Amino acid sequence: MNKKIDFEYLLNISPEKAVEYLENRGYKISRNWLDIYNDSYNKAFSVAGVMKEDILKDIKNTIIKAIESGMGYEAFKKHIKEIMQVKGWYISPWRLKFIYQQNLDIAYSVGRFQEQWSVKHLVPYWQYITMNDERVRDSHKILHNRVFKSTDPIWKIIYPPSDFGCRCFVKTYSKKEAKKLGLNVESSRGKIGEKEIEIGSRDNKQKIKVKTFEGEIISKGFKNPIGELFKK
Repeated sequence: MNKKIDFEYLLNISPEKAVEYLENRGYKISRNWLDIYNDSYNKAFSVAGVMKEDILKDIKNTIIKAIESGMGYEAFKKHIKEIMQVKGWYISPWRLKFIYQQNLDIAYSVGRFQEQWSVKHLVPYWQYITMNDERVRDSHKILHNRVFKSTDPIWKIIYPPSDFGCRCFVKTYSKKEAKKLGLNVESSRGKIGEKEIEIGSRDNKQKIKVKTFEGEIISKGFKNPIGELFKK
């Protein structure tokens, strides 16, 4: 039996929301991941190094099929490999797994954000939760269990996934729940900044501006897809 998507916080999200997000994205041809680190990253489906639009369409359609059917990675890999062989294209198993997981994570998280945002008047307090293990990034550890209003601009830069492979998620609370639990609701005012960093290999470097919170860089080279969806 294929392994289902096993992130507990994703299970309550309707697949339709995730599929809608992917279907609304166009395509962008790119030689490497630096080519897509711009505004188009959030608006177009792209796989670094894939220079043919028909291959991009095949990959995206298979990811959509995976969401709709609960297809696990092994089934996804088998299906994509068959398509790639016919077209004379090769993608390493490591890259395939990354493409599969990253796109599912983003699509489901966008769907989750949209659902949470639509009922923010009922659950106005949002809490950032990490997996609280040794794999959690230091920049995400400082956010663990912290609570901000749903309309706080902090969510524009930290709503998960806030970096590649991020496993964090957001819990929501009503005013009554927050009061009962004694939650400390913070504000990000004066704590969000910006820093210029250099990313890429030695022969292919690029300067980008990244957001910081309390001086910590939230992510390097990852454009948060929630940023374009967030509204004050």
